[in-house]
This record gives sequence, C-alpha cells and structure tokens, in this order.
Amino acid sequence: GSEKIIKRGVTKRTFKATPVGNRTVLIEVLVQRVQCSECASIRQVDIPFASPGHSYTKRFERYALGLSRHMTIQAVANHLGVGWDMIKDIQARYLQHCFDKPKLCNLKRIAIDETYLGGRSGYLTIPRPDSATATAIVSLCTSRPT
Repeated sequence: GSEKIIKRGVTKRTFKATPVGNRTVLIEVLVQRVQCSECASIRQVDIPFASPGHSYTKRFERYALGLSRHMTIQAVANHLGVGWDMIKDIQARYLQHCFDKPKLCNLKRIAIDETYLGGRSGYLTIPRPDSATATAIVSLCTSRPT
C-alpha cells in the first residue's frame, strides 16, 4: 500500500465476540478511515482481532468451529444467537482454507483403479490397495492447515 494516506474520520463498527456464560458480548470500536492520495480510495484500517469484512471476532469464529464439531449448525447458531447462514459461512471458509490447495510436494505418484460395478452403479474409482500412495490420498483428504 501507499504511505501517502490522509485520515478521513472514523466509523463505529460492532463485532460479535465469544459469549461470557449465556450473555452475548458485542465490541464497539471506532475504526479509522483513510484515503489514499494516489488513487483516492477510502478504506478502513485493518483490525487485528477481526477478519476484513466480517462482523465477528476471530475468537468467535474459532469458538463456533469448535462447537460445530459436536453440535449441528442450527444448534450452534441458536447457542450463539446468530443466523444459521453465519455459522455455515464460517464452516465453508474453514474448509476452503484447509482443503483448497493440498500440499503435493512429496507426492511421487498416485495409483488409481476403476472398477465396474455393473448395471446402474457404473464405475467406482479407488486408489490401488497394493500401492503406498493410498495413504497419500487419505492424508490429502484429512490434512489440517499448518
């Protein structure tokens, strides 16, 4: 970004934070607005505790993901007092982050077999069981972000 910025006031933003007990926690912050003197675009400065464009904190996001491992999306949304779509979006971003670009640097080869199951079932594509690469395919499917 450019170092030539001009302050253009502040705006109040409200972020949903992790609940304390059964109480909803909202954080209100005055966020500095800045204008680039080169391209004239006006933006808000980044906030370290929230991702850009989101109305909740990063900790709230981690808490919702933790609950999602043990509860349904609707149950998590009800517990946190948010809409079902917010929890679904949090999960979708997490899955995109985890599985979008698997690390293939150590992968040498993949052995794939197609088996005809007959009739309406058609073909089934599976890794060959006699190949050590079957574990590579499984580890690609279960990888965690580093």
